Amino acid sequence: MRRNIIVLIESIMFAMFWIFGVEINQNGVVNFQDAIMYFKILGFTIIFFICITVLYIFLEKMEEKSENKLSEESSKINLKKYIIIAIIFLICWTPVFFAVFPGYFCYDAYYQYYQVATNNFTTQHPILHTILLGGIVHSIYLLTGSYNLGIAIYTILQAILASTIFSYTIFFMEKYNVSKKLRMIGILYYCFFPVIHMFVLNSSKDTLYTLMMILYMLSLIDIFNNKEKYFKRKRNILKYALIVILLCFFRNNGIYVIIGITLMSIFLIKSEKIILINIFLISLYIYIWGIVTQLPNVNISSPAEMLSVPMQQMAYVYNYSDDITDEEKSKIEYMFMHGEEALKLYVPELSDPIKKYFRSADLFQNFNFYIKLGIKHKSEYINAFLLNTIGYWYPNQLVDGYIKANIEGFEERKTCYFAAITDNPGTRKSLFPKLEKIYFEISSEGTVENIPIISLLFSIGANIWLIFIILFYGIYKKKHVVVLYLSVIIITWFMMLLGPIVQVRYILIIFFLLPLNIAMLLNNKCFYGLENENI
Repeated sequence: MRRNIIVLIESIMFAMFWIFGVEINQNGVVNFQDAIMYFKILGFTIIFFICITVLYIFLEKMEEKSENKLSEESSKINLKKYIIIAIIFLICWTPVFFAVFPGYFCYDAYYQYYQVATNNFTTQHPILHTILLGGIVHSIYLLTGSYNLGIAIYTILQAILASTIFSYTIFFMEKYNVSKKLRMIGILYYCFFPVIHMFVLNSSKDTLYTLMMILYMLSLIDIFNNKEKYFKRKRNILKYALIVILLCFFRNNGIYVIIGITLMSIFLIKSEKIILINIFLISLYIYIWGIVTQLPNVNISSPAEMLSVPMQQMAYVYNYSDDITDEEKSKIEYMFMHGEEALKLYVPELSDPIKKYFRSADLFQNFNFYIKLGIKHKSEYINAFLLNTIGYWYPNQLVDGYIKANIEGFEERKTCYFAAITDNPGTRKSLFPKLEKIYFEISSEGTVENIPIISLLFSIGANIWLIFIILFYGIYKKKHVVVLYLSVIIITWFMMLLGPIVQVRYILIIFFLLPLNIAMLLNNKCFYGLENENI
């Protein structure tokens, strides 16, 4: 009975994701008045229920073959093997590095460099990463006169760190007795999967943040399996504290992950130590952040980006509702600078065109109006949200928000899966132009979306479905460590649903930890209920 209820909930969710995605792609909107649509949802619910039930039966049989113990031989790092695997990763990435030399310097990298060069910072980007990236590039430029050399050095240092952490992830799988076959697949994945290359060689803040998230998630598994024993070692306390602090300072929303996991720890880990340590680290972060924001050369950014959902919803009602009143129009216009002119810039898939005109403070002063507008225009509010987030939950969706918004640099592309450029002040100097072209086509032409099975590996939505499959199965089997581990991804996913656009880089963790996630699905007994003094 318990299994059937969990599978039913999971099936309904997937059916809604699928049908809503199909409706949006075919009709541009979800028609909630269409009775046929609900029959489609019912039909797909039945299909998913059968498929997931069969999957659960298969997983239970797989679980019987899994070992529920730590590998005694691998509970301590085999340093030689660990280094060799890391070197193998670097060797495999080297041709791509020279193909895109000095590296992918894109997204917000230029703005972060410029902040360092002008000594004028903004909290829109994590200041620690800004100083690290901009400091390296600018220092090397002052010493050598070459921006490319600075970008290349940063890229190489990041690649070394990434190879080390990915190698540690493989070791971690070995420590918990994940099968050798899955570990080898993981090594090949890190060696050759293009998304890994794109972001390992990318200067965006998202890469270092995601690498810290990997270490944090692996720490949670060890903590769960050792409870009070883990924090008896000062080394573990210091390691955990450093990971948490770096996670928070490498991306501004890292603090929300820690807060969320702290709350979940009350029910899942049931350890006072981790709760108290997290509270201390959260307080320390807030204290340091308060000092940083008071510095004369640091400007506090507008919170508009965090309010993408309400501004997109109101803009959707303004532009597409058939029964909006003049009074409602007037109040919505009041929320935006330049009123009607700004609202006409609305793009369903991206909040950037209108967010700079949004009066954030006025939303809180007129929150009752926002709620009343939503009650009257329920379907418009829901559609605005679905259109802005479809790539995060529908497997067949192109990542094309920048293209639909006609953002400079993306006009001629079919997809904005990845920026794939070296922006100012760097200059692309490819040694392997044909290889560079392959990565540009993956990033911009949607070439992989037409390849069956392979396309799912690149899909944000498909990988999110995998996460939910593992999560629901973990809930069904009462595997709290699985739920705790995946909660980091789920919290991140929920935050991205509130963000301005669907981008791979925002949810990069689902790609960076895909081998371990698959191991969680097929061998999750390995990770549950273990205790070892050597952790």
